[in-house]
Amino acid sequence: LATGAVFTIERSDAPFEDPATNRILQRGTQEHNGAELTVAGLVTEQITLSGSATYLDAEFTEDDNPYLIGNTPFGVPEFSLSLTAEYEFAPASSLAGLSLQGGVFYESDRPVDDANSYDLDAYTRIDLGVKYVLSRFTGADVIFRLNALNLTDEEYFKARSPFAVNPEPPREIRGAVEVLF
Repeated sequence: LATGAVFTIERSDAPFEDPATNRILQRGTQEHNGAELTVAGLVTEQITLSGSATYLDAEFTEDDNPYLIGNTPFGVPEFSLSLTAEYEFAPASSLAGLSLQGGVFYESDRPVDDANSYDLDAYTRIDLGVKYVLSRFTGADVIFRLNALNLTDEEYFKARSPFAVNPEPPREIRGAVEVLF
């Protein structure tokens, strides 16, 4: 499956958080021009790939504050990319039920506020995982998962406003057991 789009979106009266009053207000017009491509599917019987790429050129075209005209709305990256893969061992193999997963996620610099005072740095995050599905005689499956998120311990930040810039989690290992019945 592959999908693509080229688009222009005009967004009027977009909500924003006013830090001075701690209120949500609406104002101005933003224009978002971009393109995106998404692919997903089976490469072989054991390999599944999915990915997406987005280019976005967003800017204020009208606003009560003339200094914002031409600026990028906060939190909007110019590029974002993701690629995930899963390899599932063949049902007839001695490793039947086992699968390996991985993903790479990229987001370019993005402004922390509408005034474009400063940008949050671009980041690339890598996740890896392993999953084992144990089929029981009762018809229920037990799924064991072990994931390493942010494998390279990338230091990156997300923001809701210039006053709410938060570090994202460092490398973490997660395990889970799921019972389907």
